[in-house]
Amino acid sequence: MQRKVILKKKSSPAGKSGMPGTSRLVATCAGGMEPILLREVQSLGFSCQLQGAGAVDIDASLQEAHLLCRSLRTASRLLLPLDRFHVRSYDDLYRQMSSCPWETIVPLEATFAITASTRSEVLGDHRFLAMRLKDAIVDRQRRENQGRRSSVDRKTPDVPVVLFVDAQGYASVSLDAAGSPLHERGYRREAGDAPLRETVAAAMLLEAGSPRVMVDPFCGSGTIAIESALLSAGLPPHGPSRHFALEGWPGVDPPRIPPGSSLSPGRPSIFAADLDSSLVEIARRNARRAGMEPRISFRSGDVRQTLPEMILQARESLGDSPRGRSRINEKGEIALVTNPPYGERLNPADLGVLYSDLGKILRQHLQGCSAWILCSEPKLIRRTGLNILGRRPLYNGGIACELYHFEIRRGSPPGRNAPGRRA
Repeated sequence: MQRKVILKKKSSPAGKSGMPGTSRLVATCAGGMEPILLREVQSLGFSCQLQGAGAVDIDASLQEAHLLCRSLRTASRLLLPLDRFHVRSYDDLYRQMSSCPWETIVPLEATFAITASTRSEVLGDHRFLAMRLKDAIVDRQRRENQGRRSSVDRKTPDVPVVLFVDAQGYASVSLDAAGSPLHERGYRREAGDAPLRETVAAAMLLEAGSPRVMVDPFCGSGTIAIESALLSAGLPPHGPSRHFALEGWPGVDPPRIPPGSSLSPGRPSIFAADLDSSLVEIARRNARRAGMEPRISFRSGDVRQTLPEMILQARESLGDSPRGRSRINEKGEIALVTNPPYGERLNPADLGVLYSDLGKILRQHLQGCSAWILCSEPKLIRRTGLNILGRRPLYNGGIACELYHFEIRRGSPPGRNAPGRRA
């Protein structure tokens, strides 16, 4: 079976025959985020369509893949597909992949590594899948290069290879254009016990309409606040210091990225707090590494105290008067976007009281604005007493959650928690 050649030998002139322009890339994401990722890709000017669960097909060249890697906030990986075929056994995978021209895909001087995953009951050992694909690559190289082969580098490979076998036994083999997962922004070197993945935080904010002013009373290590600051500043999630695997591929000419400019001092537009003062200090340091510290006002304390204070400060940052009729709230320019404690992070009685108090504070202080709350337990959401306008299923670190959307209307009594529309 003839395989499609994606990479050429490095002896080929870069930019001429070194790398053919491809018309298809695949961006992957966590479950539930596909429509958000689709809109994000379209906003960058690319034609795309949903491929299935956790994947979006993109019409783009390999040169354009660099822009996508640097710009996409909700994608987990950006893949360059090599092949898709039905596989019956581990040895069948080896046989089929042995006919692939790996000597042109992975040059001898380049390193490679394989990331394998599977949903197949027959081919359920992802480590053995990776080993058999590795054997196919190096044996093919030895045959074509007088016994020589490339080395494996599991940490920073030049050519990261991704193998996925679905439940029907179809294997997809791709190259990972980014190299490391795209949720790794580089700023979060410290975190708490249950950190929110950066891509999920970005999805929450994009679903909330990229609010002009954002409040997070359960900020943890600052992920939502920092992602919101990057978004409001119009900056990509990955700065100039982030390098991607495709930058070392033949024929790819990475654009020159100017160094990030320092933010001018001014009023913060992001307000974040947490009960744990040590977490707030971690959040400050993470924000500093991201260059977003001037845009975020951090504080520590109980939500019953910090949330009313932050909402007042948010209104004042927009020129709204705390007395009299609220112009800003009518425009809905302030949004609460947060990931409160749930699951085993607190005992059930304390959690119920916390969510009930949260609903009371929002009805009293955030009238006319919106709230977006990520939670895995509907019974806790019911304790808020807020009317659910909509919800979207999202996965947070393998935990099935929903992002609940509330509009806090003026003078609205505690709601009956109508189911709300599913996005």
